[in-house]
Amino acid sequence: MVVKRWLPALGSLCLLHAAVGVGMGSNGLGVTAARTAGLASVGAAQNLVGQVNAAPAESAATPSAATQTDFWGHMTNLRTMLTELSVVMKQDEELIRAAERGRVAYNQGTEAGYQQSEIAYQEAVALRPTEAYYHYALANARLAQGKYPEAEASYREARDRSSGVAAYHYGLGSALLAQSKDADAEMSFREAQRIDPSGVENHYALGLALLAQGKNPEAETAFRLASETATTRADYHYSLGLARLAQEKYPEAETAFRAASAADSTVAAHHYGLGWALRAQNKQAESEMAFREAQRIEPNSAGYQYMVGLALLDQGKNVEAEQAISEAIRLDSSVAVYHVSLSTALFRQKKYDAATAEWQEARRIDPTLTRPPLQTRR
Repeated sequence: MVVKRWLPALGSLCLLHAAVGVGMGSNGLGVTAARTAGLASVGAAQNLVGQVNAAPAESAATPSAATQTDFWGHMTNLRTMLTELSVVMKQDEELIRAAERGRVAYNQGTEAGYQQSEIAYQEAVALRPTEAYYHYALANARLAQGKYPEAEASYREARDRSSGVAAYHYGLGSALLAQSKDADAEMSFREAQRIDPSGVENHYALGLALLAQGKNPEAETAFRLASETATTRADYHYSLGLARLAQEKYPEAETAFRAASAADSTVAAHHYGLGWALRAQNKQAESEMAFREAQRIEPNSAGYQYMVGLALLDQGKNVEAEQAISEAIRLDSSVAVYHVSLSTALFRQKKYDAATAEWQEARRIDPTLTRPPLQTRR
């Protein structure tokens, strides 16, 4: 019978449907290998369309009119299905190319690369708007450019389409935190933590959202979990130190800041935090050393330079304090408290006129200041 002529074609069609079916079952994390493999069959599908179109009008044995009508009806449906399949697979090919451009551009790690990545993933989203992953990738490209509202919108699209993926909640929380939507960020990070309780980044991010809201005990717990899991991550120890410092847990804060400095001694903030924890415990000489190390790493920081001067002032080293604080003022003369502290250093050296001049400058910057009793001249 003539139908036997088309059995190979129908078998190929089933194989093609199988390839597409597996691909369409993607779990939201990108186009599957099966779909990619299926793209190689685009030409085969087009060839099948050509075979059907070129099919002979008659067979060696002439079937009944009803059989012919039924057969050619099936052939028409087959032509339509194969044509549609070719279109779908061509779209998949375009999708994969767009996604690959986006990935390569993003991995460049440059502003131009992030812009190109955003454009490529916008194409991917347009081609497959129902797949969560492409919204997520688009959001990442936008977040890297500081486009926080746009990134938030894309992360929400990804989360709404696949709410069981921790990374989508984490990304949304990051976009929210960058916009100071701290309570909403906390909710997103908690959901990421619920889905993936072993994810150390989820604990750390949750800690940041809690710290931003002044929920210091909870933030300490989150940072401790992160730092105990990833012991070499300096930023985890540093954040733990901040949470403890905010609760006036100075010895514990000192321990965390020392761990941060040990993990990465090149970051000035780690030494700066340690200096504050030491100063709060009246370990003035040690705090001076910590502040000096921060200032050495960032010599143009007026704040670090000022804290060196303050540590010297704490120890009664008034001449050295005057020099250090004067340098801080040279770097930034707009901070009232710098002038107040310099005034104190000068007053202790009985340089009363100079001390008065610095106090007046401080009051000019901040008229609400009250003169410290130490500087009341009798």
